[in-house]
Amino acid sequence: MNNLGLYLTINGVGIIILVLMLVNFGMSIYKKPETDDRIFRYMIYTNIVLLISDTLMWALVGYPNKFMRIGNEIATSIYFIAQPVMCFLWLVYCEYKIVGKFYPLRKKIPFYLIPVFILTALTIASYFYPIVFTINAQNVYTRAPYYFVFVIIIFSYFVYSTYITFKAYKNTTIKKAKRDLKFLFIYPIFPVIGALLQAVFFGLATTWIASVISLLILYFNLQNVIMTTDPLSGVSNRYHFESYMNLKLNGNQENDYLFLAMIDIDNLKVINDECGHNVGDQAIKSASSILNFAANPEDFVARIGGDEFVVIGERKTLKEVKNMRKMILDHVQKVNNRENFDFHVSLSIGIATKKLNQNKELDDLLLEADLAMYEDKKRENKSEAIKKKIKKEIVIEEEKDIKQKEESKIPADISFFDIM
Repeated sequence: MNNLGLYLTINGVGIIILVLMLVNFGMSIYKKPETDDRIFRYMIYTNIVLLISDTLMWALVGYPNKFMRIGNEIATSIYFIAQPVMCFLWLVYCEYKIVGKFYPLRKKIPFYLIPVFILTALTIASYFYPIVFTINAQNVYTRAPYYFVFVIIIFSYFVYSTYITFKAYKNTTIKKAKRDLKFLFIYPIFPVIGALLQAVFFGLATTWIASVISLLILYFNLQNVIMTTDPLSGVSNRYHFESYMNLKLNGNQENDYLFLAMIDIDNLKVINDECGHNVGDQAIKSASSILNFAANPEDFVARIGGDEFVVIGERKTLKEVKNMRKMILDHVQKVNNRENFDFHVSLSIGIATKKLNQNKELDDLLLEADLAMYEDKKRENKSEAIKKKIKKEIVIEEEKDIKQKEESKIPADISFFDIM
């Protein structure tokens, strides 16, 4: 009974923590939940199921009553099936965080589900043959000879998810991506330690309460990302920019030159008015992508206004600072040549610098960069060029529409239902 009371208390605390995470997570999302948010929620739900079923197994064991035995069998089945489901969700979560899109995962998901189906089949078969576990006439649970197979398959999920995370971390040069990937190494640590203890010491249930600790760490990281990330562009927001910049100005500069590059998307309003806000959103996303690729891994990228971005970094020479502008413009040209957008990506750039030990405030750097940016905008006369580009694209699209209507020989004002 002492053990039962202990497990009831521990698992009960774990369930309360997970429920609070669910409630607070829902309240704190100020944008439509992304796929990774939903997967994270499913992991919390599954962890709750594991803790409840684990608690019921402890509460019902040893009672030979028929109904108690049936309850124990149901709880044990749910517990053994939910374990691979939890590991499957973690692997999918890692893959999504690495790839950033769900579509490439669709072909992999059936393959990733194979261990779940195998372990589900082994769980059901264990009621007829002693494969993974047995529940005797006295309603006592014991491990069966092939329990180790179950453990190995569960561990394979963690091993593979850690492998793909490490591979992605090694290959990426984007600072923000590396920061996000670091947290993917955390989750398996506590459940693996708990599982090893549980495998060695029979009667010890530590795996899924350890999982609660890992989810809690991930949760706090997610909350921090939500508070400091611009939801549309995916880069840091103004709040994060100001706190980061104040940190740099308060004695954390290491190289000879600290720079603040202010970048403005030329004529975003024209793009929105002529092409629609969805296209304008695409222009913002393209700009953030360009800046992430052009910046060094140590640089800081943020969106501080509707069409304004900043890049903050350090360089040893002024020449290296000036080269930052060239790298951004080179990436702009590559995007315009490669992508078939309804708009022409054009950025105006102004750079302000601060020498090591030079006394400059954030407002001074912002003003200097802002003035330089508007000089760049006037000098290049980009506004008219963009307007001409957009108008040309609109004319081309209209001509295509007219041609398609003529070829189909269906009047423009007749709908599909009229023809039927």
